[in-house]
Amino acid sequence: MIRNTLRIPVHILEITRDDGICVLKNNGIYFMTDLRDFRQRISRAKFLLDLGEEEFARSEFSHALELVRGGLFKRMYDRWSEDLWQSIILEIEKYRRMFG
Repeated sequence: MIRNTLRIPVHILEITRDDGICVLKNNGIYFMTDLRDFRQRISRAKFLLDLGEEEFARSEFSHALELVRGGLFKRMYDRWSEDLWQSIILEIEKYRRMFG
């Protein structure tokens, strides 16, 4: 039902039966979230900082902050997202101390 509503092709997301048990098989559908973008930017900032590229690291960190500044992630809407946002705020405080 969800696949049909989202118009996902049958070959991408399929349900098969294995010994009477329904199995959801994902053949290449990926969901992008702001959290993923945030984590990638933080990872890049850490890597650049380790290389001694403080200016580039500061830029990546700033871009990561833009994703969470002012509220919840725009592409995530549930209670779990609110809790996650709170933990990210604490993580940001840790990185602010690193970047001064």
